Amino acid sequence: MFSIWNGITQTHSSMTSRMNGPVQRPFSFSPSRLSEIAICRLPIGILIAVSLPKFQPMPLGRARAPFSHSDWVYEIKWDGFRALAYVEDGVCRLVSRNGNVFKSFPSLASCLPDELRVGAAVLDGEIVSLNSDGKSQFEELLFRRGEARFQAFDLLWCDGDDLRYSPLIERKARLRAITPKRGTWLLYSGHVEREGEEFFKLACEHDLEGIVAKHRFSPYQPDSEPGWLKVRNIALAASAVSCLSAIARA
Repeated sequence: MFSIWNGITQTHSSMTSRMNGPVQRPFSFSPSRLSEIAICRLPIGILIAVSLPKFQPMPLGRARAPFSHSDWVYEIKWDGFRALAYVEDGVCRLVSRNGNVFKSFPSLASCLPDELRVGAAVLDGEIVSLNSDGKSQFEELLFRRGEARFQAFDLLWCDGDDLRYSPLIERKARLRAITPKRGTWLLYSGHVEREGEEFFKLACEHDLEGIVAKHRFSPYQPDSEPGWLKVRNIALAASAVSCLSAIARA
C-alpha cells in the first residue's frame, strides 16, 4: 500500500523503516568560493549579516531505468514549477530555474515565512497544486485554479550556514527540522532509501510523474557528480502530452 499525505512519502512496507537511516559522513566538502558565504563569523562570536547570495539550482539528469542502491535516496518527482525560495526578514521570493521571480503566487510567498522555523533560509523545491489524495495537478497550477503550495526537498542555506557542501542526507535532516509536520503552505518532501525500483513501481501504479534519485552524500553543486537523476513514468508523460495538445487545439 502506498499513500502521500501533505507531501510526506509514506509506504506501508519494509521501506517505512528505511525512511530515516543513520547519517554517515565518509567525506566532507569545503567551500571553494568563500565570497558566496552570506554570514561572516568573527572570532568573538559576532555575526555580520549581508544579503542572501544567489544560488544556481541543481540540474536534473535522466536515468533510462529505475535502480536500487544503498548509497542513493529516492523522492517523488512532483509535477509543478521548480523554484528556489529565498526567505529573509519575513519576506519570501520564489525564483525560477532561469532566475525569474514568480509574481503569480503572492499568497504562497507571503505565507511561507510564517511556517518556516528559522529567520532566513534558501530552500529548493517545487510549487505544486495538490488534490485530496496528495497528487500534484499541473493543469490546476498552470491555470491558477488550484491552491499553490511549496514542496521543499533541499536546504541550501540556513541562518548563516552555507549547507551546499554538506552531504545531501544531512541537508535533508536540517530541512526536516525547520519545516512543519503538517504544514499548510510549506510541505516537506520525504524520501525512500535503497529501494528505487520498488518505489518507482509504486509511483507508476499511482499515476505519479516519476521519481528522482539522489546520492545520499552528494553536495549541492550543479557541476558535481553524481548529480540528480529523474526516472519518468513514460505512460503518464504520454498522457500529459496528449492532454496539453488537446488544450492547445481548443
